[in-house]
Amino acid sequence: MKRMLPGILLTVGVLALMWPVVSVRASFIEPRQQAEDIRQFEAKVLKLAETYTPDQLDMWKQELARRNELRSKLLKLKHERNMQMKLNEQKLEARNQRESNVEKMTDKDKRDDASRKHHAWSERRKQWKEEGRKLRSQLDEAVKAEDRERIVAALNALLDRLVEGNEMLDRRLQELQANMP
Repeated sequence: MKRMLPGILLTVGVLALMWPVVSVRASFIEPRQQAEDIRQFEAKVLKLAETYTPDQLDMWKQELARRNELRSKLLKLKHERNMQMKLNEQKLEARNQRESNVEKMTDKDKRDDASRKHHAWSERRKQWKEEGRKLRSQLDEAVKAEDRERIVAALNALLDRLVEGNEMLDRRLQELQANMP
């Protein structure tokens, strides 16, 4: 027993020292950092747009504000929808328990179809994100090289992408609102 006590104390001490490190990596902190990174990038782009494309500065501000508004509406709607879906799932489970196991094959087909759709969506999302990374790196390289033409071209491409992304968010928001009970 006396031999085990120092080992236990050492283990407890190490865990106590590691606790702050572990808590920093908690998943609930990441969205704050991500939001801060987004704000920093927006500020950087607005500063570059003001310097290199002052005629488009108002459009940048308008589209960034629109994106933030659409994102907040979408998150709110998804949260409401998730709550509604949980209630509906509980009702469906109760109904399914009452019914016999009919149409098992169609359920499997539905799951397979949903899986295919999700995979296709996932691939499109990966491609969209990769294109965004490339545009951002092109902008960073142009800024480092202080090449005005490349900066303007990258800013224009990013603005077009922002407008396209806002249109996608708007369509998704409309789809969700149409499917809400």
